[in-house]
Amino acid sequence: MSDAASGIEEYIETLSTTTTALAEGAAALEGTTSTLAEDTSTLSSDLGTARDDLASAVPSAEPGQSASDLAAELADQARTAALALPEAYRTLDQGVQDIHRLNSGAREVASGADQLAAATGTARDGAQDLASGVTQYTDGVGSARDGADQLADGTGTLRDGAGTLADKTGEARDGAQQLADGTGTLADGSAELADGARQVDDGATQLADGATDLDDGAEKLDDGSTELADSLSDAKDDVPSYTDEESSELAGTASDPVQMSFERQNDLGRFGEGLAPLFLAISLWVGGMAIFLMMPPFSSEAMARGTGPVRLLAGGLIPAFLLGLVQTLIAVGALHWLIGLTIDDLPLMFGLAGLTSLVFVALNHGFGALFGPVGKFVALVLIALQISGAGGTYPVPTLPGFFQMLHPYLPMTHAVDAFRGAIGGGWIDPAGDLAWLSGWLVVGVVLGLLGAVVQRRRTLRTLGTDEGGPDGVDEEEPETSTGSAARA
Repeated sequence: MSDAASGIEEYIETLSTTTTALAEGAAALEGTTSTLAEDTSTLSSDLGTARDDLASAVPSAEPGQSASDLAAELADQARTAALALPEAYRTLDQGVQDIHRLNSGAREVASGADQLAAATGTARDGAQDLASGVTQYTDGVGSARDGADQLADGTGTLRDGAGTLADKTGEARDGAQQLADGTGTLADGSAELADGARQVDDGATQLADGATDLDDGAEKLDDGSTELADSLSDAKDDVPSYTDEESSELAGTASDPVQMSFERQNDLGRFGEGLAPLFLAISLWVGGMAIFLMMPPFSSEAMARGTGPVRLLAGGLIPAFLLGLVQTLIAVGALHWLIGLTIDDLPLMFGLAGLTSLVFVALNHGFGALFGPVGKFVALVLIALQISGAGGTYPVPTLPGFFQMLHPYLPMTHAVDAFRGAIGGGWIDPAGDLAWLSGWLVVGVVLGLLGAVVQRRRTLRTLGTDEGGPDGVDEEEPETSTGSAARA
């Protein structure tokens, strides 16, 4: 603010100087305009004189010039002068008027410049007073700033002291809390100390009683020690003596009292014996499929005669069963006597293989009877699933999840388990395997019976004859011309 006041003071001084110079210039202008007015008056006088001289300078008649010619020339000059003079007079009058106005303005400017110079002096004095007041104000502001600095320092000290007081107050509060907690802990410890003192008192009583019992026991021990010494003295001659070999044997028995000998049961020494159950089951399934590649599921002649479904089923299934048993004898005999497969229970192996063959023949017969040529495709799909899901090559837990799900329900799964039990011994689940194989056998027979019903109706519809009795019993055929009676 002090710098601003100094700047204002310098500006006012410069303004005063400028207005003084302006007043002086206005005064000089006034003198100049006065001189100009005087010169203008002189010019006007000179113009009047020139007009008079012009009038006197009118030419006179030359010798030999006629009066008419001279008059005409004078008339032309007079006309020209008359035309030019009014404009010249107007111009001169306008200039004189402008000069008078300029003189008046110059006097007014000079007067205003004097007033401005006087006002500028007054402003300079006010500016000096303002600068003096600003200096005093600046000094007061400096004093106030010093006081504010001192107040700020005192406030910071007060703030630090207040923070220290707050910290110490928190510490005092924490100490008071710790004192209260310690007082509670001391009270609890006092109660525990009282309980411990009571327990010590009880223990001291028990110790006194125990000391009495110990004294009595010490007397009994002394008596027993005396009796033991007497007994040992009497029995020292009865203690046996051992040789070094007997001592070594006794030491070995004491160091290793229990010994184990391992004997492997149901051992299969060759890799082929582990795969034989799976390949035997596959061969029996393929044999069941091959049977119905050579013969149809039902006799077309019997269906044409209107034979009932049960007899149709028996006529197509019993020969297939017989062929299945024959292939069982061939397969198991070749494994045992030709290949040299060791079988733990050969009769059981023949029986399980025969049952499995009947199941597979029944299923292949049922597929062909009910579905026709499509049944062969169904049999191929089923054998593919069984080879992967029966668990004959890899442990079941290593199979994909889909085959692990199918594994318990496939007929070949139980056939492989049964064959393993017959070959190596230790059949794990005989009842379960036999139940599943029997169930699949029933499924195959039921599929064959349904196929017999469907095929019989289709044949009768084709031939345009009536169906047999509702109970499936065959109707008697009319006697032929030879007199013989034929029954289906």
